[in-house]
Amino acid sequence: MNEYQKPEGERPPPQKPVTYEETRQFVSDKIGMTPSLRKEDNIFQAKFVGASIFVGIIVMPFVGPAYWDPEAGWRVWVIIGALFGMIGGAFVSGAIIGIRNLRR
Repeated sequence: MNEYQKPEGERPPPQKPVTYEETRQFVSDKIGMTPSLRKEDNIFQAKFVGASIFVGIIVMPFVGPAYWDPEAGWRVWVIIGALFGMIGGAFVSGAIIGIRNLRR
């Protein structure tokens, strides 16, 4: 008997059955195209998008009139900044979560 063979009476330890949720989460992490149900990912994305909206609201009223229409009121730039922050934050946080999940 070599080192790779096990003795006759020795069996491998039993493995716990894989549930549907574990399988779905594994496929979601590795392949994508399905929403993640992992709570920590959702909380991270909510915080990141919220912070991006806040940054967009603060920055856009100063940057917007300098590059585009200076006659538009500051309220317009606050709304545009919130939209840019929300969309940009969703894309960036999604990319971060996707890269992080590939490492799991």
